[in-house]
Amino acid sequence: MYITSFQIENYKSFRSTPEIQLTLGFNVIIGQNNVGKTALVEALSLTFAPHLHRSLQTAPNRNSPVAGASTVFASLQLSRDEVLQFLGRLGNFYVPVYGGSSRPVEEAAQSLMAMAAISATNTLKAVLNNGTVVRANFEGFPVARRQLCHADHFRQHRAGTTDASRNQ
Repeated sequence: MYITSFQIENYKSFRSTPEIQLTLGFNVIIGQNNVGKTALVEALSLTFAPHLHRSLQTAPNRNSPVAGASTVFASLQLSRDEVLQFLGRLGNFYVPVYGGSSRPVEEAAQSLMAMAAISATNTLKAVLNNGTVVRANFEGFPVARRQLCHADHFRQHRAGTTDASRNQ
């Protein structure tokens, strides 16, 4: 797994950066003292503490409060094995299915089976506010993203113990 790109907003010395692309392998960050090299590495640790950007634009006076959250947008490249390992660690998770289906459990099962089609490389897009993941999704997964069905329903369906069969 590696970070392919990132963007930082409202964190320490960074008011807002453009999206910065990284390459597989070794990336070098150079700069004079006190320009944000350490802040950049902290932000890319993806567990950074909320230290809002302060400048004359955001806080014209010394005691001016600074609003908002420190945010990092990151794209990570994962192999198929890393994706499956990640999903396995989640335990229970939600499986997106098409909305309005009369058979959401069956559709969820089909979506899970389609995960066998996960490609060799996959991109995870994550948004972190103040060091906490607030949104993350894999791009290009072979499943729809409208209605959600809990994975327990899939397991129960496979075992023949859906809510409908229990109520009979």
